[in-house]
Amino acid sequence: MGIIIVKRTPEFIQWFDDVKDGIFKKKFNNRIERIQQGNFGSHKRLNEYLYELKFVSGKGHRVYYVISDNMIILWGGVKDGQSKDVKKANIILQQYME
Repeated sequence: MGIIIVKRTPEFIQWFDDVKDGIFKKKFNNRIERIQQGNFGSHKRLNEYLYELKFVSGKGHRVYYVISDNMIILWGGVKDGQSKDVKKANIILQQYME
């Protein structure tokens, strides 16, 4: 597997900009560097297309993504709002698949 190109949706960028947890942001950026080399770490397939990256820190942040030619990060959230966040990620995914 070659280098994975990671793209972020505008929706994710807005969500990430609003996150105040600096530790999570650092962990996220480090994780993206590892993902680009093919090491996804703790993740889970949620349905046919949607995956979740899990982060062990603070609020239990989650980042939702899809793999097409590259990795496209769709949305983020926290463990407490997971079902709502998965629905939002699926809506964003549908918009990008049209």
